[in-house]
Amino acid sequence: MSLLESFQFKLIVAFVVGGIIGLERQFAKERDEEQHGDGPGVRSFGLISLLGAATIILEKTYGIAFLVIVGFVGVLIIIASFLMFNVTTRRELNITTSIVAILAYVLGIFVGVGEYYWAIVISVFI
Repeated sequence: MSLLESFQFKLIVAFVVGGIIGLERQFAKERDEEQHGDGPGVRSFGLISLLGAATIILEKTYGIAFLVIVGFVGVLIIIASFLMFNVTTRRELNITTSIVAILAYVLGIFVGVGEYYWAIVISVFI
């Protein structure tokens, strides 16, 4: 098994891809002084992307059916909780962050199947 095919490498790349997205979101939060320190950042988006890669790797390696769907539902539950918190406490929706979290999960899946180039390119443009 080569380095590019190893699951450890895929998990590291997936976290980096999510981290790139989270870095941009964190800089956007810091520019807006009112939201400093709130919401997901580098670690959160990195972990969401890592979850996407881990689910597809486990599904392909061990034949665990529907694991990607279960992981996606888990991400949706986290996003729904985040949205409910924002709507009830701060009276704002933050729908862009929620969409980006879904994309981070999908990009993790891209990395898990070996599409490193597209995952990195898309994460830079998000």
